[in-house]
Amino acid sequence: MNDSATAVNISPKECIRSFKKNIHQTPIEYLLNYRVEQAKKLLRHSELSITDIALRAGFSTSAYFSKIFKELVGMTLREYR
Repeated sequence: MNDSATAVNISPKECIRSFKKNIHQTPIEYLLNYRVEQAKKLLRHSELSITDIALRAGFSTSAYFSKIFKELVGMTLREYR
């Protein structure tokens, strides 16, 4: 976010505030939602392992991916698949 703020000559705090005002999510919430949406496509249309999907979607561990997925989707990865 610092690079984005610098590019448009505003403070990082103002950049986050503007992002949230326009997108209705913080940058982190947006990124996590985007990653989960990408993972959902892979879960539906591939036979990749959960670990491979987590890594392809940008999560560092399958445990963290699993936790975030459950929070955002309301079901486990296996239930979704």
